[in-house]
Amino acid sequence: LSLELTVALHPTTLDLYLYKFDRTLGFQASQIFGLVAQVIPGLHTVLLTCYSWLPIAVPIFFAIQIARRTTAPANIILVQVLSAIVALTLFQFFPATGPKYAFGGLYPHSLPPAQDLAATWIGVYPAPRNAMPSLHMTWALLLAMTGRTMGPRWFAVGLVFCALTVFATLGLAEHYLVDLIAAVPF
Repeated sequence: LSLELTVALHPTTLDLYLYKFDRTLGFQASQIFGLVAQVIPGLHTVLLTCYSWLPIAVPIFFAIQIARRTTAPANIILVQVLSAIVALTLFQFFPATGPKYAFGGLYPHSLPPAQDLAATWIGVYPAPRNAMPSLHMTWALLLAMTGRTMGPRWFAVGLVFCALTVFATLGLAEHYLVDLIAAVPF
């Protein structure tokens, strides 16, 4: 419901600002990852599974933590919920959707050159305005940090999930690279 509200409150988005910022990094990461995801058989399915299951992976890590009676520096569920609440607020200040929604059928093969676009608000409908910062990246980092307190095996699982999340968020065109960068301090 709250993500649907972002659409109603923000008929236009700042996607072109994010797209142009990514270009200043020297490449369009979402385009490159999107092309790779399309050419490797089965990769799109793996990325979609990772992206879809990430919000569920956090409670699974929490359950394993409880079962193992390990102590973490913070309650992973509480951090997940609080980060979602704060992110919902930030989405109002920087509404953006991701390249899949902003560019539609142009993604990933025919994206316009960033230098040819004006940084301006654009109409994007009906996708939620939840790109900046990336909650998926935030939660993937949370998994890796929590896994570190659970031992080397769980730390490795968290790092793999984190790497897959980077690839998934960009390869599925749900985010720009700058969204992932913003998730690190978030």
